[in-house]
Amino acid sequence: MLTRRTAAALIFTSFIAACSGTTSTLNDSSESAARVYPVDEAIADRILASAMASEFPGRPVSPVAIPNAGYQYQIIFGLDSHNIAAYMIPAKGIREDGEIVNGYYFEVSHSGTMPFTGSNRSKSLFERIIANASAVAKPVNLASTGTD
Repeated sequence: MLTRRTAAALIFTSFIAACSGTTSTLNDSSESAARVYPVDEAIADRILASAMASEFPGRPVSPVAIPNAGYQYQIIFGLDSHNIAAYMIPAKGIREDGEIVNGYYFEVSHSGTMPFTGSNRSKSLFERIIANASAVAKPVNLASTGTD
C-alpha cells in the first residue's frame, strides 16, 4: 500500500515528466522527411540567436554547449519555472542530385512546471527557428549525423 508521501511523489514526478518535450527538424510530424539545413556553423548560430532574441525579447538568454551548441532561457513565475533550450546539431544532408552536404538540424527541448506556457513558447520558438532557417537555405533530406 502506498503512503501519502509516496503517492504525492509519484503524482509530482508524473506531472513534471508530462511537462517536457522535444521537437526536432529530424522528427517534426508536419514533415515527412528529416530536414537538414545546409548552412555553416556561424549561420546556424545566427539562426538560433535571432529566434531566441525574437521569442524572448530583452530577456537573458544563455549559451549552452552540452549536449550540443545552442541557447537556453528559463521562464520563472512564482514557484513555477520552465527551461527552454534550442540546439544546432551537425549533420550531413543529401541534395536531390545526390550531393552530400554538411549542415545542421535544429532541436528545441523544454521541461518544467509550466505545462501550457512552456510548451506553447517552445512550439513558437521552434516555428521561428524553422522560418529563420528556411529564409537562409532550402532544407535537404538527412544523409547522416555529423558524427558518422
